[in-house]
Amino acid sequence: MATIDTSTEREEVKEGKEEKAAYYVLVGGEAHETQGVIPEKRELMHTSLTYVAAAYAQLRGAGVPRSRIITIVQVRDYLEGLKDGQYPKVMYEKECALLLKEGGSDYDFDAVCPSTVWRVVLGLKNENYPKVVPKGKDKVKSLTLAIYSHGDSHPAVKIIKHQHQHQHQEKKEADNAAAAAATENGSSNLMGPPDLKPHLDPLKHEWFVHMPYPNKDRRINNEILSFVATEGSKDAGR
Repeated sequence: MATIDTSTEREEVKEGKEEKAAYYVLVGGEAHETQGVIPEKRELMHTSLTYVAAAYAQLRGAGVPRSRIITIVQVRDYLEGLKDGQYPKVMYEKECALLLKEGGSDYDFDAVCPSTVWRVVLGLKNENYPKVVPKGKDKVKSLTLAIYSHGDSHPAVKIIKHQHQHQHQEKKEADNAAAAAATENGSSNLMGPPDLKPHLDPLKHEWFVHMPYPNKDRRINNEILSFVATEGSKDAGR
């Protein structure tokens, strides 16, 4: 009986699998009015930065190489606006120590914007976006996109005034009912799960996260928003 040596074949398959890798995109977003303005007008604390730095340190500690972690967060942008040797700069420098030691954020300052996330995730590499998730199923095994930010929602379609007033009244009545139930049960504070806004129909609203800067490449706006219902945001105050 003839014996076929498949060791080379197995090794080639193994090497092919090893070429596929898991990639991680860590994004730190904040509202423009809190962290996208001049340093003198910004809020003192940059919450999402600590989460990105902690996630980065955990991934590196787990053996994930820096080449497969892409960070989009205001590291230098934020730290340069703080006073040396004082709180909170000392605290943030400590929490971001590994990220700073290994080169800082891949995209910082006004590159922390929606179009950067879009290009990085889709692998749209050019001279301004040199580090992106590789294209091709043969290169990427999985992609983890972690966005740390605040967010909000707006109606998917434009709501006329009396509809908005009706929705506001419904929410007010629901809140009053919840407060009354809590008081009846002997609890005056509504500590517990966060308000998930059950009055908002997920099929009729769009949810979004805040980013500190607007898109650097305005030409890409139409592409990013091509499948998003934005008409209802125009009068929603968002």
